[in-house]
Amino acid sequence: MPKYNLHDKFVIALKALGATVHNGRTRKYTEMRLPAHLNRGDALIAYLGKSGAFRTGPTVGHSLPLNPTVKAQLLASANKLIADEAAGGDPVDVAAAKLAALRAERIAARAKKEQAA
Repeated sequence: MPKYNLHDKFVIALKALGATVHNGRTRKYTEMRLPAHLNRGDALIAYLGKSGAFRTGPTVGHSLPLNPTVKAQLLASANKLIADEAAGGDPVDVAAAKLAALRAERIAARAKKEQAA
């Protein structure tokens, strides 16, 4: 099992949430675009430093550091995905499969609820 640094763990956690790596204007940070549903309808950009710095905002200059509590939650999520990887598969693929199963569950529950009504 490979070793993951903070940067890699954040990338895994964000990709599991649906974020995409974006070719940004900076070489200092990895720029990732977060889906609009995570930010009340507005697309959000996350800037990830090589040593684990995590900033969010419209540009690097106007970005703010992420709350340590949220960083800890993302790291816990990434660690769980990495542990699931040990069972087999890429951590992002494992997360995508879990997300698809959760969506299917919700759709089935909604259909059952509509049938009952």
